[in-house]
Amino acid sequence: MSQSAGVWASNHRLAVGRFVIRRERFVIGAWGYGIFENDDALDIRDRFRRHSRDGLPMEEVTRRCIADFPDPMNDVSVVLVLAALQMEQNKLQPEIKRRALVMIAERKEIGSWIEPDKRIRELEAFKQKLLRF
Repeated sequence: MSQSAGVWASNHRLAVGRFVIRRERFVIGAWGYGIFENDDALDIRDRFRRHSRDGLPMEEVTRRCIADFPDPMNDVSVVLVLAALQMEQNKLQPEIKRRALVMIAERKEIGSWIEPDKRIRELEAFKQKLLRF
């Protein structure tokens, strides 16, 4: 890590939240380990809410959200956020639930977290909500 990157990182931890520095590159956008504690999740949630406000059925809202993000059925953020939002509306689709449970079980993207145990705890708590739904 270059000296300027280290200074920037130490001076901006509180302002930016959690970030990862890999090979002289900043990956910014997550400030916690929960489902909605990253920029992608908030973007997905905003889109989901916009489509829902338009009065679209859940299947169409989900289809549009998936279409808005590249390779979404393999993307952990998209699937987990859709599962959480669908549960909030009491309309969890079986395929989204299944994919979310698979991703949690496979621990997709866990290696990208600075403290993977914290992310695992959040995912396990979310898994329990999915299983109860």
